[in-house]
Amino acid sequence: MGNNLFALKDISNMGFKKINLYDNSSYMQNPMPKNDNIFSGYIGNHDEPSDSFHFSADETNPIKKAELPEIDNANVKNSYVNKNGKIEATSQGDEKGDCWLLSAINSLNATPKGREILSNMIDIQDGSTTLHFGANGNKIDITVTDEEVAKARDTQGKKYSSGDDDMIAIEIGVEKYLEKVAYNDTTPSYVKDIPEGSDKSSIDSGNFEKAIYILAGKAGTVFKTNSIIKDGKTLHDVNGIEEAIKLYTSSNSDSQIMNASVSKGKTANLTDLNSGSSFKVEDGHQYSVKSISDNTVTLTNPWDSEKELTISLDDFKNTFTQIEYADLNNDSDSRNYNN
Repeated sequence: MGNNLFALKDISNMGFKKINLYDNSSYMQNPMPKNDNIFSGYIGNHDEPSDSFHFSADETNPIKKAELPEIDNANVKNSYVNKNGKIEATSQGDEKGDCWLLSAINSLNATPKGREILSNMIDIQDGSTTLHFGANGNKIDITVTDEEVAKARDTQGKKYSSGDDDMIAIEIGVEKYLEKVAYNDTTPSYVKDIPEGSDKSSIDSGNFEKAIYILAGKAGTVFKTNSIIKDGKTLHDVNGIEEAIKLYTSSNSDSQIMNASVSKGKTANLTDLNSGSSFKVEDGHQYSVKSISDNTVTLTNPWDSEKELTISLDDFKNTFTQIEYADLNNDSDSRNYNN
């Protein structure tokens, strides 16, 4: 943001209690003082504000610091943590391997039933968020403080996602959940599995099934392609993928969610039909399936959940090697494989 100057005029009647503007390097925090005719804030690094400024609400001329009412800092501590119980546009952290978790959340967020599950899961409180993970007999409540979210966000999109504080709270909450259930005999082994050399709370590796079990207490079904040898060539048998597509499109779309990935060592360049540009499908990376039509599939990448990627149905079937699917109206928590 550098030396940019922001002039805001006549905002006292807009009902703002705080405004947050931040990017990967800086942000502006400005809790409204008790006098609603005063707007105050600063631009720059939050530890060492560089460009302090003060404006009255009805003019853009600076006012003297002595005219500002006192602000009770204890009451505005962590006020820049923006919690609304909804998942908005996010980007996966550069140093975090939790695409499995973020893409599953994005898939939930793409359907009415999934949004209902997320809304019931995220319980916003003063100074913290309680996450109601699981369902039925597998419920576990995890509390994440605003201070923890603020500290995680200060990693500037490296160790945790960026763009939405509720998503960061879930990432931290899943870490706490995994640590809590690591030695719980009733928790399925595929939920407790961790990468070799990682601590028991690591979210650097996982899969859709694991995410859906934690977030909603639901089970998933895994569909895989089979490699067949014909005339000395290895071919991509799409029977499993076609079965997943048939199930997804023939059921109630309000409650069906799906993720897609390709095997390690297999990458491809596909064309986004929205923009006409090419993009790389990364191996071992999870994508959310947002919709499937007769001829196209729309995906989102947790690297930028706001951007939709639409590809041909043929490209989808011939590129992706594993599909993970769940019916959110199914209360079963038993995993299924359909290879």
